[in-house]
Amino acid sequence: TTIPSGSDCPEEGAVMYIGPDSLALVHHLHASFLGYLNNGNTDSSVFRVLDVCSGSGVQALAALGMLDVLRKSGHELAAVDVEAVAVDVNQRALRFTEFNARLNGMKVTTVQSDLLADNAMTSIEELVGRGE
Repeated sequence: TTIPSGSDCPEEGAVMYIGPDSLALVHHLHASFLGYLNNGNTDSSVFRVLDVCSGSGVQALAALGMLDVLRKSGHELAAVDVEAVAVDVNQRALRFTEFNARLNGMKVTTVQSDLLADNAMTSIEELVGRGE
């Protein structure tokens, strides 16, 4: 099967590459998680990660990976369920995210949505519902 290129398939364009800005955000994410979790913010039974404009899913996958390391190290997060939702307007990007998640043994819910549209969802619960 031939997969159409972005120019042949207007609803699917290029998927954002993983560049220096993506890597810088991953490093910032790590520091933010540690600060957030060390301030006792683990009262919920579910920890949710929302990756908006996900592209390849690098932020959602990095977050899941970091949380997995913390759980395995005995952090109190070990008893908390972790969910990741990746949102993008580009269906091809979501397929990249799903592929990368499977490749890394992770589960990510993907949702195709234009969050700038007038009828955009207003909560992560709506996004998760749209992805199921």
